Amino acid sequence: MHGSQYWLSSTGDGWEHVHISVSIENQEMADKRLPFLLATPIKHREVFCSPLIGPITLKKYLDTGLIRCVNVGGKMAPIKDVRPLKYEWAKSLFLEAKERNIEFYFHQCGSLFLKEGKKYWKMESKTTNSMC
Repeated sequence: MHGSQYWLSSTGDGWEHVHISVSIENQEMADKRLPFLLATPIKHREVFCSPLIGPITLKKYLDTGLIRCVNVGGKMAPIKDVRPLKYEWAKSLFLEAKERNIEFYFHQCGSLFLKEGKKYWKMESKTTNSMC
């Protein structure tokens, strides 16, 4: 039996000490990757919307009750490759998680953060945490 087949057949509803996360940067990747995460027999599932490069809704995935945590962050990149993170995108995901009592963590604004018509470039981590 192949290792992954053994692992999947031996987990039941998942091991307590195993956490699996999936990274999604936009709605297309959310719709592509999250069904696989939800179909995997694991106990602890997390979503990393990082780098978040477009608006996402996770409602239908969060409504399953199978995702325990949502993490959000922007992209750190040189100015020529920068992709902005909009405050509205992060706030929307925060509210979706909060409405369902799901943990939410905002870990960085990235190189360019847009909030209330202002641009914030490459800030220190302690500053970015207070922005949201």
